Amino acid sequence: MGLEHFGNNYDKVHLIITDLKMPKLNGIELANKVRECSKTVKILLITTFVVDMCCKLMILKRQKLPKYSKSPFTLRI
Repeated sequence: MGLEHFGNNYDKVHLIITDLKMPKLNGIELANKVRECSKTVKILLITTFVVDMCCKLMILKRQKLPKYSKSPFTLRI
């Protein structure tokens, strides 16, 4: 649903915040699909899973998606 909405509005989206671990499509797969539509949208992956974080980070760097955040987090403005 979110990916379909993005595909119909990709020129209006500047930032996508998504979880790394999701039931149907993981965050990396989602980011790859987003990149097919837009090379400029910013993507922030978050996760609460730390066990395999090193492997996930290696995957992110290889796919040129180096931004990540461990959740929960506090936003300070």
